[in-house]
Amino acid sequence: MTVRALRVQAALVLLLTAGGALPARAQEAVETGFKVGNARVHPQLDVAWGYDSAAGFFPTSPLAASNGLAPEWVARIRPGARALLPTSIADLSGGLTLDMVWLTGLLSPGSGSASRLLGELNLGARFNPRGPFGFLVEERLVRSDRTGNPGAGLGVVSFRNDVRLSAPMKPGGGALEVVPAVAYGVELFSSIVSQDLPGCTDDALCKASGASLSNFHNLRAELMGSYRFLPRTSLLLDSSFDGRSYFYDSGNPGALMLRASAGIAGMLLPKVAGLVKVGYARNFAGATNTVIGQLEASYLFNTRSSLQVGYLRNVDPTPTYGTLGDDRGYVGVNYALGEKLRLTGNLSFDYLTFGTSRADMVFAAAPSAEYTVTRWLRASVGYALTARSTNASTLSTLNLLRHDVQLRASMAW
Repeated sequence: MTVRALRVQAALVLLLTAGGALPARAQEAVETGFKVGNARVHPQLDVAWGYDSAAGFFPTSPLAASNGLAPEWVARIRPGARALLPTSIADLSGGLTLDMVWLTGLLSPGSGSASRLLGELNLGARFNPRGPFGFLVEERLVRSDRTGNPGAGLGVVSFRNDVRLSAPMKPGGGALEVVPAVAYGVELFSSIVSQDLPGCTDDALCKASGASLSNFHNLRAELMGSYRFLPRTSLLLDSSFDGRSYFYDSGNPGALMLRASAGIAGMLLPKVAGLVKVGYARNFAGATNTVIGQLEASYLFNTRSSLQVGYLRNVDPTPTYGTLGDDRGYVGVNYALGEKLRLTGNLSFDYLTFGTSRADMVFAAAPSAEYTVTRWLRASVGYALTARSTNASTLSTLNLLRHDVQLRASMAW
C-alpha cells in the first residue's frame, strides 16, 4: 500500500477509536525505555527464523525451480533503538535498526553468498509541536531488499535516502489542519545475483549489471489538508507533484506527475466508518491521464480490534516504464483475544500496469498471531503467500508462488 494510502488509513483508525479507552500498550509507553539525561531511549531486538520458498536466484540448487528461484532456511536478527528528546526548541527523535539476513545454505548450497546487511535510520525534529503552527524536519535512510522499484525482479537491493520538510498548521483550535511539504529522495539499486536471470535478453531489469541503471532522484511537493466539521467526520485533501529523473541515460523516461484527490472520512454508524476519495493523476512528461481514488469501509469490533475492506487506485513514477498504475483490492483484520493474544490478517490483489506494455497480477495473503509474553517480550508466528504473474517474457522470475513462514521473538524496552 502506498504511503499516501497508509496516512489516510491511520486517520480513519483515529476516527474509529476517538473517545474510546487508551490501549494498554499506549498507556505503558511513557513508562518504558531508559532515561539518558533528558532523553528516553528504547532498545529493541527482533530475532526470526523461517522458510522462504523463493529466497533467491540459485539455479544450481537441486531444489531450484525452472526459473532459477530456490528455497532456503533464513535467519534474521534486527537489533535497534529509538530515542525521544524533548527540548525547549523542538522535540527530537531518532531510530536505528540493523537487519542482518543470513541465508543458511541448508537447502541451497552456496546461498550464503546472498546474505546481506540491511537497515534503517530515522531522524526527526518537530519545532513548536504543541502550537498552532509548527515545522517538521525528517530524515530517512534505508537499505532494503523490498525496493521502490516494483517492476524489478528478485535479487535487487536498494539504498534510499529521503529528506522531508513540512509545516503543519492548525489554526482555530485544530479542526482545520493544512500541511504543505517538500521532499527530496534518492534511490540507488544493486543486484544480489552475479548472473543474468533466465530468459533475459536486453531488459536491464533482469541483468545482473543492469540494476544501477534504474537509479533515480525525486523531488516532491505536497499539500495535504483535513477539516473536521463533525466530532468524528472530516473532509480530506491530498495532492502532490513529483519530478522524477534518472542518473543514467538508459531509456528511463522521467516523470512530472501531478496527483490530487479529495474526499470524506467519518463514522457512518456507531461502529462503522467509511472513506471515499476521488481524484486525478496526470504525467505531464508522458501519456498518463487517469482517475485515482480510494473507497474503504471499517468495522470496529472494540477499541483494540477492527476490520477494513477497500479498493485503491493510484499512479506512481517508476523506472523503465515511466509510470506504474495500481488497482488494489484489500481486506485487513486486526483482532485482540484478551490482553495477550492478537490475530492479524491481510489479503490483497493488485493489478499493476507499467506504461502501456506490461501488466502484472499480484495476490498476497498474510495471516499471523502474536502473543505478549511480558511487557517487553512478544512471540509471533506468521505466514505470507505471494502469487505473481507478468506478461513480460524477459522477467520469468516474477512468475512465482512464494511461501514464507517465520517464527519471531520481539523484545522492546
